[in-house]
Amino acid sequence: TSSVDVDAVPTISADGTKLTYEAGRPDHVEIRARDLASGRETTLTPAPGRFNWPRISRDGSRVLYGLQDGEHRPFYVVPIGGGLPEKVCDNCGYPWSWSPEGARLLFVRTSSTPNVSCLEVGVTQGQAVVQHAKDGLFQGQFAPDGQWIAWMETPLALRSRLVVAPLRGCSPIAESDRIPVTSGEAFDDYLAWSPDGRLLYFISDRDGFPCLWALRLDLATRRPQGVPFAVTHFHSARNAFRHVRGGLSVGRDKLVLNLTETTGNIWMAQPEGVQ
Repeated sequence: TSSVDVDAVPTISADGTKLTYEAGRPDHVEIRARDLASGRETTLTPAPGRFNWPRISRDGSRVLYGLQDGEHRPFYVVPIGGGLPEKVCDNCGYPWSWSPEGARLLFVRTSSTPNVSCLEVGVTQGQAVVQHAKDGLFQGQFAPDGQWIAWMETPLALRSRLVVAPLRGCSPIAESDRIPVTSGEAFDDYLAWSPDGRLLYFISDRDGFPCLWALRLDLATRRPQGVPFAVTHFHSARNAFRHVRGGLSVGRDKLVLNLTETTGNIWMAQPEGVQ
């Protein structure tokens, strides 16, 4: 994208043909969808507002998004081609991921006890699958097989770790099933699975800049194989990853994320009345 809007939080369909994202300014955001083959773009929200975190289903047919409505954070689902949005949750939090079959949703509640929750489509109440009284919990991404999920924990300021675990339906995950896959010595953020589930991509500042990294996982156990490796560096001051309203998503043949373009100009003027 290239516009005067702030384009953020992109997600891409599993086949890499359709894209959704936020466009606009705070309190004046639209959720948009784009067909990457034709370039055709559709606005999915009825009018600009406090819409956020669009998530496209893996088959590219539906888009889940949130709305900040006072103290409430409802979720809506709308067809990719536009239409009447359907409310699927009255007050859930922040949407994060569709299951491969499109029957379950992962979202995050940032309440006094942060948790990653699971909602079955058609059921009005979600179930916390991971919660922690002390650490922050964020994101929550289904693996391509729908049997595992990954999420981010923040035990310390400016430090985080990525964790994976098996998920059975929407049942709570036992502490013994949780597998930390990064050490927590850096800030690892915005995780995304590769299409075959063998890689976990993420943004990390482990080299001093927010760059794109990946970690190989054993397909059966999902335990790390080796150490994280750099995929692409973003060391330019002009084009850098933005953690606030950021996003990372992986399709069959492409990866999408948003960078902030920063430029600066020096102006000179002579004050009125000064010779």
